[in-house]
Amino acid sequence: MKTGQIITLAIGGVVVALMLYVALSGGESAPAPAKPSLAPVSEAASSLAQIPKEVALEAEDEEMKKIRELQGSVKNRELKVSHLYSLKCAPCHGYDGEGKIAPSLLGKSETELLAKLRDYKEDKVPNSLMKGLLTNSTQQELEGLAKEIAGFSK
Repeated sequence: MKTGQIITLAIGGVVVALMLYVALSGGESAPAPAKPSLAPVSEAASSLAQIPKEVALEAEDEEMKKIRELQGSVKNRELKVSHLYSLKCAPCHGYDGEGKIAPSLLGKSETELLAKLRDYKEDKVPNSLMKGLLTNSTQQELEGLAKEIAGFSK
């Protein structure tokens, strides 16, 4: 046998032995070392970490109210808006452009809106949500959105 063949057989044997070992041990790995627990710096710091359930529930209720309000703003609407606007803009700006959780779009000119959309797309105005929505939008889509939004009544 040649040296290369011997080395290949040896490596193959080691791989097979490791596979058998893993199969026979049930595939379980060694337990992860326990993370050291951090002791509170002071009593004040430890009391801040314990948020009362009532406060947590109130915050959750506030968030759920906002979500339900947004849901209501996009459900069962008779307003005529494009599919593109309804998909990309309405969830935050509402079907009427008044702004639910995002700023109102009313009263802005087509030119102003188009410039702002381009700025968001080109990341000149830092806003990861808007950039994400507009990254794959074509120039034609941006122009259509600007024209549609400019036509909303005040």
